Amino acid sequence: MKLPHPASAPLIALLFLGNGSALAAFSPPARLVVVTDEAYPPYLFRTDAGTLQGIVLDKWELWSKNTGIPVTVEGMEWVKAQESVRNGAADVVDVIARTEARARIYEFSAPYAEVDARIFFNQSITGINDVASMRGFVIGAKDGSACAAWLEERGIKTLRRFPTSDAVVEAARIRDVPLFCMDLTAAQYYIFKLNLADQFRQTEPLYVAGFHWAVAKGRTELRDFIQRGFERVSASELRDIENRWIGTPVRPPLDRHYLVYSAGALAAILAGAALLVAWNRALSLRVSARTAELRSALGSVQMHEQRFGQMFRLSPDATVVTSIADGKVIEANEAFCHLTGRARNDVIGRTTEEIGFWRDAAERTARLGPALSAGGLHQYERTIRTPAGVQKDVLVRATRLKMQGEVMLLVLVQDITEQRLAVRLLEESERRLAKMIEASPEAITIAGLEDGVFVEVNPAAERLGGYTRAEMIGRSAPDMGFWPDPEEPRRLVEDVRRDEAVHGREIRLRRKGGGMIYVLASAAMIDLDGRKLMLFQAMDITERKNAEKALREHDELLRELSAHHELVREGERAHIAREIHDEMGQELTALKMDLSVMGLESGADSPRIKEQVRELKARVDDLIQTVRDVATSLRPAALDLGILSGVEWLVEEFRKRSGIACRVKVESEDIDLAEDRSIVVFRILQESLTNISRHADARNVEISLRSDATHVRLDVKDDGRGFDAAAVRQKNTFGLLGIRERAIMLHGTLDITSEPGRGTQVSLSIPIRGQ
Repeated sequence: MKLPHPASAPLIALLFLGNGSALAAFSPPARLVVVTDEAYPPYLFRTDAGTLQGIVLDKWELWSKNTGIPVTVEGMEWVKAQESVRNGAADVVDVIARTEARARIYEFSAPYAEVDARIFFNQSITGINDVASMRGFVIGAKDGSACAAWLEERGIKTLRRFPTSDAVVEAARIRDVPLFCMDLTAAQYYIFKLNLADQFRQTEPLYVAGFHWAVAKGRTELRDFIQRGFERVSASELRDIENRWIGTPVRPPLDRHYLVYSAGALAAILAGAALLVAWNRALSLRVSARTAELRSALGSVQMHEQRFGQMFRLSPDATVVTSIADGKVIEANEAFCHLTGRARNDVIGRTTEEIGFWRDAAERTARLGPALSAGGLHQYERTIRTPAGVQKDVLVRATRLKMQGEVMLLVLVQDITEQRLAVRLLEESERRLAKMIEASPEAITIAGLEDGVFVEVNPAAERLGGYTRAEMIGRSAPDMGFWPDPEEPRRLVEDVRRDEAVHGREIRLRRKGGGMIYVLASAAMIDLDGRKLMLFQAMDITERKNAEKALREHDELLRELSAHHELVREGERAHIAREIHDEMGQELTALKMDLSVMGLESGADSPRIKEQVRELKARVDDLIQTVRDVATSLRPAALDLGILSGVEWLVEEFRKRSGIACRVKVESEDIDLAEDRSIVVFRILQESLTNISRHADARNVEISLRSDATHVRLDVKDDGRGFDAAAVRQKNTFGLLGIRERAIMLHGTLDITSEPGRGTQVSLSIPIRGQ
């Protein structure tokens, strides 16, 4: 919010001249930017319409009016307000308590107000009276507040930070945090505004802090300039501002002093009643005119006694009054009888030792301590047992009071069995979890999500990384060189932040000494006291990875051997085909020619021989064709002319044998393949067409052959009956396995897609040249 007071040059000059030569070189700012917490009533807070209001706004408006320098007051989250002064976006931060840490980064003004900070806790929680009693509880606090820092300095690590004070109180209202730390004025404002006064209790002040305004360290001239501006503001003007916003003090929620005050009030009422009765009787003999007046006063006292007695009986808190000397019960309400499991006549007149609160009178005297002295108040926890044998954990508050001249002990007892059980179960769960982490065979670490600094390390993690726990705690994984690839932790954090968990990721890590290991890792994001942490779990799989690598190397070797064997076999086939075609074919041709000569020479004299020669010639013709077929099956001659000729010959033979329509589409005019690759394409097409003729019951087949700069691709598609591809893969049939291995040998790929009733497609892709 801007305070647009016009600057007054004469006034500013006068202000400087009145402050001596120390400020002679200082140039006043054209405008002052003041920041503070936007949710800190009554100093600064927003109306329902979102407009800022409060003491800070009025105070700086008054300063601006007296100095002539415009002031902009901005409300924001408390952490951002402090950052804006440190980074130079603002000049002044207001309503800030001075601490040793802050004194290193700010120049502070003199204190202008005091406030005490307290712990506020839900009424269902008891025993919160010092720092030790707060341990184990999650405590809400405004981020960047002095109260949070005060608790941290005293070893409280279970803090959950919120950006604003109202967010802290809201979290406490919905029981997201059981305790919260806050300055009294702000806490009372939000507690009463949300109608929560009967739900919270408060401790004694943790400390009393002075409020200041401050500028960045080193800007002492600006601080002194602003201070001199405030010296021009009268005390009555500042007091009027405070009265306007503070007004009549708001009563704080009831705390443990209520017991002392209640006891004192009760004693006063009873003593007054007795005094009035005696006085009434004495005066009735002397002054009859005042009898009516005294009777009226007595009736009022009796009415108060009746009301107090009714409150005592109907109170939901178990309450008992005992003799301070021997602990004998004088009065007890129904709630106390119900808690202890006893009838009222079994309580009145008996001592608290007999009821089961103490083993003996000596323990009672030793434990009650301060409550036995005048004005004393004592709180303690006990475990009692009812006559039925039920054990109950109770919180006892006791204070001494005096009623009608007799010293008594007023005791309030609260059943905290469920709370204690919950705490015990939580502690047991934490112990089990700690033992599980400690005994886990898998390496487990917990580190900051942002900085990677280790906060917990189990023994398995020590063995995995080669570092001791002491060497790892407080240091980050990147600094210790765990990550050979600096991008790996960044990707892991991004994935965890997005998905909250990562499972089964293979990661390479560097051990102490430089050795590399492979781990199978999982990670999850956890929130501890408002800090984002990453739980990292890893299992060493280095041996498995090495075994897999060795196996892969072995399978390459096997495929290379198989490829060599296949190449040798194809060479043998070609050799045998040539031998059969050339040698045997020539011999058979010569035999046929000899038979022809024999037939001519002897045919005229012996018709029978002529017929036998003719039959032998026919047999030789059949044998020649068989030799040609065998040679062709071993190595088609068309393949010698290139893959395209081989495909055309194979398709034509398929049409003749099966009668199935087959269409060939060659998308590349010139496919130049080495012999070994042509043979593989040819054999895979041959096997595919053989399977179609035997099993597919197809009517049409489409063949596509094409190539680009690096690969040649063959597709064979039929409209036959198809099959379940997944089931066939599980059976590992040798036909399909064979053609797949042929492709792999040449670093190619083979895909077979099929569905029952929808045909089959075989797709082959191999590099044109060897790798």
